[in-house]
Amino acid sequence: MPGPLNIGAGGITQAMLTRDHVLGLTDEELVGLLSQLFKEELQYRESRGLTIEPLRSYYGHLLTKGELFPLGVLGHALRLGPALAHIRSLPNGARVLDTGSGYGSETLLFSLTGISAVGVELVQERVVIARSRVAFFRSRCDYPISVEFDNANVFRYLEQASPFDLIFAMEAISHIYPPGRFLRLAWDRLNPGGLIVITDPNSINPLAWARSIRIRGSFHHRPHQRFADPETGQPVDYGQEQVHSVRRIRRLLEASGFSVEAVSVSGFLCTSLLPRAVAQRVATYRVLRAMHRVISRTPGIRSLGSIYTVIGRKV
Repeated sequence: MPGPLNIGAGGITQAMLTRDHVLGLTDEELVGLLSQLFKEELQYRESRGLTIEPLRSYYGHLLTKGELFPLGVLGHALRLGPALAHIRSLPNGARVLDTGSGYGSETLLFSLTGISAVGVELVQERVVIARSRVAFFRSRCDYPISVEFDNANVFRYLEQASPFDLIFAMEAISHIYPPGRFLRLAWDRLNPGGLIVITDPNSINPLAWARSIRIRGSFHHRPHQRFADPETGQPVDYGQEQVHSVRRIRRLLEASGFSVEAVSVSGFLCTSLLPRAVAQRVATYRVLRAMHRVISRTPGIRSLGSIYTVIGRKV
């Protein structure tokens, strides 16, 4: 992992990334790099009067007080690892779609590997911020990165899009309604042998289940229509924390024509239950990392992780 990157007097980073360096990083190192870049980006944006608070709030788990690999970075890497492993193997210029891309961090991270990354997001305010981030990431690379963000209803977008090699959905399948329609369109828009990677809260984990109920304000799921289709202006059915189990996602994928290739479960770090001062300690990181390795390999218990990642292949 490289050391801390330097910020010049004008806020522009002096050290430059190379594609070979990025591809040589482990999952945790790569997300650690994203953490470093994010901290620099906040300085970059502040010096130019650009919006900071939504990013700081949404990606606060990537900010630390100096630890090289904080628990937030580890948890993020465990979620992204299955997708990153496949993205690294794609040829330069392959197309990856990030559905429900939000403020764009994962889309930008994927683009650093040399693939062509596209983020599609329903909420316009998030897309505006995501687009404003591209200049900083391009200023940090000595090679061109291909990244774009589209403000669109994912259904309408997939109906018209060119084929992709991989479709990524993090914290998206629980908001896309109905999910079966999305998966069928995803299958249609993947190249032969293409992958879909879904990572989302696990409904059989008590904490994830309780959190979904708290956010919905109800035991029952009902989609809302607070957002409009950017193209038509018509209300869009938006899933409200419709969390699923691995078994449910497997059934949905198989019904849409996918072959389920891999399943992993994470979210055993329990960082949300720890005081921040304790969670930030290096000793805590080492203990919880070791515990995660053991629990994630223990039959029965491992199925209860708060986060699942499922990979489906178009066959």
